[in-house]
Amino acid sequence: MAQVSSSSAKAFSFLIVLFVVAAATLVSAQDLSPAPAPAPMSAGSGYSLPVSSAFVGASLVLSVFALLKQ
Repeated sequence: MAQVSSSSAKAFSFLIVLFVVAAATLVSAQDLSPAPAPAPMSAGSGYSLPVSSAFVGASLVLSVFALLKQ
């Protein structure tokens, strides 16, 4: 296993602590107001996928066949 010097370990620990403090500061600075209500939608208008269901289904089936072949 590789030897790590004390100064580099301290620097890495300092960066981790700095990252955690920065993340906590950003989370605490978020606005806590409620989200606006969604606009009313007409009946039957669902979420459209960027790819077709057939493509996703074929990809899943081919993945399962590839796993079973191993």
